Amino acid sequence: MNIFVRNRILRKVAYYVNWLSRNLSHEEQLQVFKPNMHDGSDCIQAVYVINLDRQQRRWNSFTREASRQRTENGKRLLDYCHRISAVDGQVLRNRDFVSQVKETYPLDAQHYVDPDPILLSKIREESVNVKMTKEEIAVALSHINTWKRIVADKISNALILEDDVFFEKTFATQFNKTWHEILKKQKDDFRFDILYLSYREVDHGAQVAFFSQNLRRPIRGYWWLSGYVLTYAAAKKLLELLPIVGPVDLWMNHQFSRLEVFSTPSSVISQRTDLLSDNRYSILPLLSQLGVQSDKTHMVLEQSKGKHPVFCIGFDEKGANRLETALSILGYRCCNDKWRNLSPKINQLVNKKSPLLFDAYIGIQDLSKSITHIENLYSDAVYIMPQMHLKDSEITPQEYKELNSQFAQINSNFLKIDICDDNKWHTLSKFLCCETPRMPFPKCADIINVSISAINTNISLPIKERNFSVLEHDVNPWIVPYKRLSAFGVLEGKREIGNRVGKLKKILQDDFNSIDDSQWEILEDSFPSNLSKFRNENIKTLPRDGFQMTLKKQRLGNREYSSASIVSKPIYKFGRFEVIMKPAKVDGVVTAFFLH
Repeated sequence: MNIFVRNRILRKVAYYVNWLSRNLSHEEQLQVFKPNMHDGSDCIQAVYVINLDRQQRRWNSFTREASRQRTENGKRLLDYCHRISAVDGQVLRNRDFVSQVKETYPLDAQHYVDPDPILLSKIREESVNVKMTKEEIAVALSHINTWKRIVADKISNALILEDDVFFEKTFATQFNKTWHEILKKQKDDFRFDILYLSYREVDHGAQVAFFSQNLRRPIRGYWWLSGYVLTYAAAKKLLELLPIVGPVDLWMNHQFSRLEVFSTPSSVISQRTDLLSDNRYSILPLLSQLGVQSDKTHMVLEQSKGKHPVFCIGFDEKGANRLETALSILGYRCCNDKWRNLSPKINQLVNKKSPLLFDAYIGIQDLSKSITHIENLYSDAVYIMPQMHLKDSEITPQEYKELNSQFAQINSNFLKIDICDDNKWHTLSKFLCCETPRMPFPKCADIINVSISAINTNISLPIKERNFSVLEHDVNPWIVPYKRLSAFGVLEGKREIGNRVGKLKKILQDDFNSIDDSQWEILEDSFPSNLSKFRNENIKTLPRDGFQMTLKKQRLGNREYSSASIVSKPIYKFGRFEVIMKPAKVDGVVTAFFLH
């Protein structure tokens, strides 16, 4: 993906400054080409350049660029170049590519390469398939045709270039060093399939491992496919892996685990910033929609949440439940595997490096064995463990010791906490970079679990015989979208049988002719992500029954609005709760009735 955010004049100025700097510096000769190219196992045998037939100016510009680069045998780089006629997206028909390139790709594939939190919010809501542009398909087909040409010509090592490349002043020097190191390492059974010479790291979470002084090993997170060395074996393998799903540089990231992929320490071939791109990017309309918010609610919620995702490992059942409650109060969407039915699916998603739905994971069995995958998936992940190993923990004492040792190296992202200490808000909030709540830290006594199987008064109610619908609701901060539950391992399929436990006994019914102070409290504060402050005067009882809650444009401290909230004083551990209410029909306003 080659998206330039600066205006064209600034891009041209930047290009000419770079061009002038290169021309004033000493350029080393390329040592990766040999006079006798028949045995090409230790050299680059050919250079293939992708160029559209209608882009003669681009070809002329490239020939000047390639003529500047000299080899140690006195030839020009251009002398080794073979032009590949690029596929033209303007005349592309579906039957031309159906077996080689898929027309759509899942948004999850983009998130894997560039794990942008805004993308994750969209993935949480629904399964999205992005339709590729004809230009993206044409680029993919052009690279496929180049791979076929390498196989047909039986080229051991080929350099593949697009026609808008710019050779940096370090190109020859770094290419020589890297190639000499590859040749030296090949004596020790080292091999490579792809060597990236041109790349741009993604904006979020690029994963690149240090391999040696002149080689890096990308795990994911490289855009561009403008300049790369490809071996004969790799060309055959890529053709076997067809069809391409998504833009070719995105799809290539998904093949890194199947190939031996390396790169130079920094990109030595750039894409020219002074030229207009013929490509149109399928992801841009979606990114534009996600980037333009009708209100600030989503962004405020994400910002108030603090560090995430959070992985809590080694807690017993009581500690896990207490931690879940605390994190929920801080605005985290929590997955606590109380009944041990979610762990296999969650671990499968982690090992596949798929995006995760929740902000915090607690009580997931075997998660401690997947820390490497978590770090590859989320570079900003944080971990919480108990102060000491607990008897009923889901990990063994040996695993606890090993994790302690492993996390000691990432102190800023690791917290050991005594969950039974009632004064833990400050420690937890400071670690997660959250605002400390005013309410007390949840106590174990306030949290109970009801075991359905332990009660003998179960009544089976076939759901298919009941009328029900899944209502639309807000995605943040705690509610999980019903349609997406099965995609994230929470609900494998629609349940056929529901269980009602015991008989219902009415405890309280209130028509609110007046507000009973013994049952209800009118709040006078707010919560971190709310844009308004609650005020007593914004609740008024109505003449017959019920009450009215008012939202006002009124600055109170750092809040621009005032609103209202009422909460029950007694604590209800379980049961059935109903309300008759009329939501406000105003954009950006949330009218809510919820348990917390």
